[in-house]
Amino acid sequence: MLNLVPSAFMASFPWHRVRLAWPFAVIVALMLVLCNASLDVMSGMRALSNAEGARSKALAYAVRDLEQYAQMRDDDAFWAARRVAAFTDELIRAAVHTGEYSDPAAEKYLGDVLIKRRDKIASTYLTAVNPIVAPRLDANGRLTFENAAIAAGVANGPATYRASWLRFDNATGETQALSETQSSTTTIEVPSGVPTASGSFIAVDISADSEGHPSWRRPIRTYFRRAADGWTLVGLERLPETLSADPAVKSSTR
Repeated sequence: MLNLVPSAFMASFPWHRVRLAWPFAVIVALMLVLCNASLDVMSGMRALSNAEGARSKALAYAVRDLEQYAQMRDDDAFWAARRVAAFTDELIRAAVHTGEYSDPAAEKYLGDVLIKRRDKIASTYLTAVNPIVAPRLDANGRLTFENAAIAAGVANGPATYRASWLRFDNATGETQALSETQSSTTTIEVPSGVPTASGSFIAVDISADSEGHPSWRRPIRTYFRRAADGWTLVGLERLPETLSADPAVKSSTR
């Protein structure tokens, strides 16, 4: 027969304390669960806040870059394109190789894309303005220079180069026309009548006639100063505001 009489232990157990304590235990357990959930929520909010901060910063940088691009002049783009065009295929592929791609096909693809992007930048911006660079006036009476677009392979000749020679007063900025010369090469002979006294200044407007590139007809203006050992380039304006009167020559060149 089943004995339903409680044992001495059960009879002596302090059940009244259990009845008082279990609600507090349940409340503490619920608080721990809620705290853990709150920490997860706070962590998520912090991550969201950081992401929003990074997004806002990226947008600010993008807006700044777009503003700078909108203010960019054609001569600014020409200068930047020359820097980009200076990277050879070998240099670009060597730079990509430092990324240590595990897939050789991915490394080759990225190199191909960057090379095509370089070529597109060069063909777009090196031909947009008169591409004459590195003018030099030697003591033997020859003006030499380079055509950056042709040198980069993004334009073809032939071209006829023209030079307008002017006496330049560095104190007042006034000019006086002297002569005009031209050549089918990047070497032009200096005409007679150009001042040769030490300390003299001259301005030379150099342009090019090339089919398909009407912007090349707009001259660049170069400034040279005569010294005892020859001529020194002291100024270059790729997009001069005027070709009749210019401010005094600045010491920097572009």
